[in-house]
Amino acid sequence: MKGINGETKLLLAFGISGLAALSHEVVWTRLMVLIFGSTVYAVSTILTAFMAGLALGSYYIGKKIASIKNLYALFGFVELGIGIYGIAFPQILPYMQYPYFILYKVLGGSFVLFQATQVLIYLVLLLLPTFLMGATFPILSKIVVTDLDSSGKKIGFLYSSNSIGSMMGPVISGFFLIPVVGIRYTALVAGILNIALGLAFLFSSKNNKKALAAIPIALLVVSSGYVAYQNPLRTINFYYIPIFEDLGEVEEFLQAQQTVFYREGLYSTVEVMKSGGTLSLKIDGRVDASTSLRDMSTQHLLAYLPFLLHKNPEKILNIGLGGGFTIGALKNLNASLDVVEIDEAVVESNEKIFKAYNNDALNNDKMHLYVTDARNFLFTTDSKWDIIISEPSNPVTSSVNHLFTKEFFVLAKEHLKEGGILAQWFPNDGSISEREYKIILKTLVSEFPYVSIWDVSYEKRLSNTLMIASLKPESTTVASFPNKAVENDMIEIGINSPQELNARLVCNPDGSKKFAADAQTMNLDDLPIIEFLVPRNYFGEGTRLTEMCTNVN
Repeated sequence: MKGINGETKLLLAFGISGLAALSHEVVWTRLMVLIFGSTVYAVSTILTAFMAGLALGSYYIGKKIASIKNLYALFGFVELGIGIYGIAFPQILPYMQYPYFILYKVLGGSFVLFQATQVLIYLVLLLLPTFLMGATFPILSKIVVTDLDSSGKKIGFLYSSNSIGSMMGPVISGFFLIPVVGIRYTALVAGILNIALGLAFLFSSKNNKKALAAIPIALLVVSSGYVAYQNPLRTINFYYIPIFEDLGEVEEFLQAQQTVFYREGLYSTVEVMKSGGTLSLKIDGRVDASTSLRDMSTQHLLAYLPFLLHKNPEKILNIGLGGGFTIGALKNLNASLDVVEIDEAVVESNEKIFKAYNNDALNNDKMHLYVTDARNFLFTTDSKWDIIISEPSNPVTSSVNHLFTKEFFVLAKEHLKEGGILAQWFPNDGSISEREYKIILKTLVSEFPYVSIWDVSYEKRLSNTLMIASLKPESTTVASFPNKAVENDMIEIGINSPQELNARLVCNPDGSKKFAADAQTMNLDDLPIIEFLVPRNYFGEGTRLTEMCTNVN
């Protein structure tokens, strides 16, 4: 690899190396959130560990580079190491959930101490491959720089080539490979690129024997990854480890889960798990819908309550498909329906699994499904609705915070017809404290002066609530159920009459304003306080809300 042609090959090699490296980063992040959660803290500390490894590798090899004789061979071994580890990573990761569980049990009482120690876990997982990635730049810089006069130009070209490859890596892996072959097979593709580069450099270094010896090892790693990736991952998420007492309970829980649908899609890993007689939809390790009565109560009341409180709804928008149970309930009502769901994999799970349980929700002549982001959808349409139902994932997930901000409520308000209603789901489980609940309520009340709060949890446990928001005073009384299908669904979730439904009112609009009055801030796009506060409640930093308005009259 001498002369202009040789330098071009080096530039191309470093570009491919950067492409593979950032593809690995995308893969590792997507896989690690299945155990560590997709909170803002988890994602940011993963990035911290990744960059720390790059810095250490570059620094260490930079100090040693002058004494290294065969740079081509070193680069070859470095790329082989990255590729082999990248392919092995998805097989190693599930075993980390056990020490992670122990760590939480020991340090779960301190958010700061747990987060600091968690970085060490990430470093254990990522230090070796990122150290090797960081070593690539000083190695190739030493190869291309032959004189001081041209050193700046050559290093500039080298860095540019790697930057272009690094830019293409997330695009190719995130938008093309993962939707087609999944996260783990994307790791396989990136690892094969590293291994191919490594073998090419070993042969170029005249280390033919070492290169030939590395081939069967590489083939073994690639083939083992190809076979192992055909099985769904078995992981327990950060969100659920507080409920288990010991590792035996964790393993028992994992063994009881049967995977009936699994797809590593563009936005998330979507699973449908069966345990006993219950089907649960898991998105990146967190359950977002299920056939349990606990969830069916919320899912059905999200549909029926705003419909029954509105005078004459003709057009409804539902944000977030989930298991399709809310729009399946809306199918029983005489209204046109628009549904927005960002993840195609969630839609596929409805088509293949949940259609037998959600009233065949997607088979509705009055429904239009839009697979896109809800905020972008509202930005690009002039349509208005009588009711907008917003049921995103739990706000502990940082990626959905934009559906709980003041700016989103403004956007929803602009797309409501005269007398329209926004039905905003908000949890009140162990992840939410009184502090966050009041912040969201204050944010909503700032745009909608009339907000009533309803308990939509099973058996009135106040674990899930529905905020009914409007610009004008609306009725807080349901007079009757419109048909037998609605009545049957209500009875299934323990509500036998309109009077029992009316008893679910927790706060009237005046009570809501008073309850939210002492909130210190609001949740904004540029100050997304909720996504920073909610994860801390898993460490006992918030007080769970058990009572709201004692007087709703």
